[in-house]
Amino acid sequence: MFKTLVSTLIDGPVIKRKYVIYPERYLPKLFDSNIVFLYILFPLSCVMYNQFTYKMKPLKTFLSVFLFSVPMALTENIIEKNTKLVEFRKGWNGYYTVAVLSFTFWIVRLFIAGVRFLDKKRNRTETHKTGINTVDIY
Repeated sequence: MFKTLVSTLIDGPVIKRKYVIYPERYLPKLFDSNIVFLYILFPLSCVMYNQFTYKMKPLKTFLSVFLFSVPMALTENIIEKNTKLVEFRKGWNGYYTVAVLSFTFWIVRLFIAGVRFLDKKRNRTETHKTGINTVDIY
């Protein structure tokens, strides 16, 4: 849910200002965006990126985002040049797409790291209060 919210907050202004247009899309009266990308492909990519970078050091996490954002941007560029599914306007190009996708991946990664930290902290306090160790359960 958070992934979609972040993507909508960043993707929304880009679409409203008509930097990127999706002439062919599902449910065009309800959505200005490509809902397949926004609600399926991008959230799945965020999950994959977070799982891929879960145990990595910050610098590797920072750099590995390009393993996800660059192929997505290249694919979008190919689709933009060869189909009528995506249209770039007002100087928008693949570099902006890489920047926006990377930034969004990093925001989601920070949020997930925060959730993991809070969950670990909560589990430590619950274990301490009950005196039950997770090893004792098994």
